[in-house]
Amino acid sequence: MTIQGSHGRPCAHALLLAGLFVLATLFATGTCGAERAPAAYVTQLIPGAQTVGTGRLTWLGFHAYDAALYAGNARYEDGKPFALGLTYARKFKGAAIAERSISEIRKLGLGQDQELAQWQVTLGNIFPDIAPGDQLTGVSLGGGALRFFHNGRAIGTVNDEGLRHAFFSIWLDPRTSAPELRRKLLGDTGAK
Repeated sequence: MTIQGSHGRPCAHALLLAGLFVLATLFATGTCGAERAPAAYVTQLIPGAQTVGTGRLTWLGFHAYDAALYAGNARYEDGKPFALGLTYARKFKGAAIAERSISEIRKLGLGQDQELAQWQVTLGNIFPDIAPGDQLTGVSLGGGALRFFHNGRAIGTVNDEGLRHAFFSIWLDPRTSAPELRRKLLGDTGAK
């Protein structure tokens, strides 16, 4: 779809907004409807996994994805296994998801430049291109292990505590760029 101005040329403002949307993971509002039960692969990895909270990420009024946080007995603690599932409402390139993830991690002040570059390569090699309705799930297994799933299929495992911590901090750190989504994911408990 091309957005054109009154002279038949692409409208620079609209193109800028469209480009910014691709990089969007900034503001969270709303909810993602009914509470979702964790998928079977999550409960196999996290015994007793239940939904801690759910939320929706929107940017400039566009629905980007719905998110759900799962943990044993619905109690999130960073040192214990948990999972974060994102169900996308729009298409995104895997490389763009990796790049945006690293941008958010950098904003949090986590990782050194060399680490961030390596993490971007690692995530870029794992994340596939996403279509509307696709789900990416990250499972924190403890001991620095992080396993990713795409629509229920395992797509990669990383054993790097720094990356594991930094990746989930995008949503769960108190300094996140999406504080309302964080609040909803944590079940309005205000847990840190």
